[in-house]
Amino acid sequence: MKLGITLNEMIKFFRSLRRKLLESGNLKKYLLYSIGEIILVVVGILIALQINNWNEFRKLRSLEKEYLIDLKKEFLQNKAGVAENIEYHEFLLSNSALILKACQKDTILLNGEPLAVAIEQVGWTYPVGFNTDVWTELNSTGNLRVVSNKSFYKSLTDFYGFVDYFIAEEKECTSFNLGVRRILGDVLNPNLRLDISEKLHPKRYSGSVTNVPDQKSICDKLDQLSGVNGYLVDIIEGRRTTMSMLEYALVKIDDIVMVLDEELNTAQ
Repeated sequence: MKLGITLNEMIKFFRSLRRKLLESGNLKKYLLYSIGEIILVVVGILIALQINNWNEFRKLRSLEKEYLIDLKKEFLQNKAGVAENIEYHEFLLSNSALILKACQKDTILLNGEPLAVAIEQVGWTYPVGFNTDVWTELNSTGNLRVVSNKSFYKSLTDFYGFVDYFIAEEKECTSFNLGVRRILGDVLNPNLRLDISEKLHPKRYSGSVTNVPDQKSICDKLDQLSGVNGYLVDIIEGRRTTMSMLEYALVKIDDIVMVLDEELNTAQ
């Protein structure tokens, strides 16, 4: 603002001086001052443009920093969600394997509770639910342009592309869990199922229940059902794949958070 006022005052001064020179009949000095006035205006315009460009650059960098902070929060939330989902997968895989081994007499259980818990849990799902709010906003508003580090921009694009692929794979694996749930729904007594579910978390079981049938009784019921083994194998194969994808996601999240920290340090 001060620059604008000073520039206007100088222009008025030159115009006044030019008028006086013109009135005095000194054409040479009049031309020199006219050229000087033009140069001054051009320089003023260039300075004003430079200031505008600098202000725009500063605004973009400020906006970029805000997005980087929000992205870091989002990635840390997703990291916690991925870590929890890996625990679910470990529990699910062990329970699926337990049912197969028990029915094939490859393992002998002293009581049927672990088997009953496994039968209840294999029908459960526990989606990761990747949070993509910040990324969606960046895309929808066109603000992706504020990400100045183009290699980091590509890393973000690749990661969220992986998220879309993972979600598609997760839907297929979820169908296996829902399928086996329908088949195994009547293997356990309803009251026993409710008792177990009160103490069961998708990734762990705490507590104990009573009136649980022994391994043979449970497996005899399972032997009468068609498709159980097929679903269990599908669950194991599918969840091993998604486990590998989740472990990959953890590595990529750590890499991206590290770059985010570097970018934020640079932005300070």
